[in-house]
Amino acid sequence: MGSTQPTAAATEYKDFEPQVDWIDPETANFIVRGFRRDQMRVQVSSGKLRVRGERPLEGNTVSRFTKELPIPADCDVNKITAKFEPGDILQIRLPKRSENGRQDEKPAPEAGRSKPRETLRVAGRLGEELEKRKTAVMFVLVVVGAVVVGYLSGRLNQAV
Repeated sequence: MGSTQPTAAATEYKDFEPQVDWIDPETANFIVRGFRRDQMRVQVSSGKLRVRGERPLEGNTVSRFTKELPIPADCDVNKITAKFEPGDILQIRLPKRSENGRQDEKPAPEAGRSKPRETLRVAGRLGEELEKRKTAVMFVLVVVGAVVVGYLSGRLNQAV
């Protein structure tokens, strides 16, 4: 006689399509009612901005969404920011590169805002950190290469 063990109920996913409102050419508001900041992810890769969210509903049901937007060619990818605003709005800013390589001035903050908004970690600071590390790694490779060449040339001189 076989015993029956309770099986975990399969998760049921309900796909959700967030409304995206462009409030200016560089700023998009994602309306994500019911989602918390920690239930969303923002990624920048391969010329695309991907926003994902997943939150539990009742029982084994999960609400989820994935939205991809192309990143404009004139966008400064290292300065993309995402902020979770009151009212279930995820605001993403895709600033343009300025003509002279410097970032254009940001508009003044809205009146009546007393505390800073929460910012999701996106590619901006990560990109700068990667550039610093890339430079350090290149330096180490040059030094190691010089040591190896010196060692090999010494060994060749001994062999001759």
